[in-house]
Amino acid sequence: MTDRYFHEIATQSTFIQAYFAKNLNKAKWQKYHDFNSWQMPTEVWEAEKPLSEINKQFKIKQAGVISINSNTIYDWHKDEKRGAAINMILQTNHSHTLFKRDEGQVVQEIKELKYKPNTFYLFNTQALHCVINFNEPRYLFSCEFEENKKNLSYLKILTWIKKNKL
Repeated sequence: MTDRYFHEIATQSTFIQAYFAKNLNKAKWQKYHDFNSWQMPTEVWEAEKPLSEINKQFKIKQAGVISINSNTIYDWHKDEKRGAAINMILQTNHSHTLFKRDEGQVVQEIKELKYKPNTFYLFNTQALHCVINFNEPRYLFSCEFEENKKNLSYLKILTWIKKNKL
């Protein structure tokens, strides 16, 4: 069931967490959609083996850190342009990333993505999802692909990742 919403990439991150910790206090934040964001240099994320391999097949447009303030919700939605993303939690104290199948029903089943440290996840941005964040800012690494949801789907990337055992 989780593959419908997200997929854990087996090869763990080795560089991004340390880069984030070292540079958080000097980051140049900007508004990106409804988030505060900070673009990460290409040479940092390309040093990560799984991202480098995925980028050869599916060009990554940009990657960076997204911040959501404490005691906020990023309400149920599907991303407007992205078909998929690659995400990794960098810092959080108490937050939840939830998925559900459809809109309209009062009672619905949900699936939670419980992020593991230093772990990348292929994330289905076209499945309804939300983020509920509590007592501290939440920082998430996220990649955006060159191709939009019309040309690059979560399923296409997932199939390739499984075939190539990433």
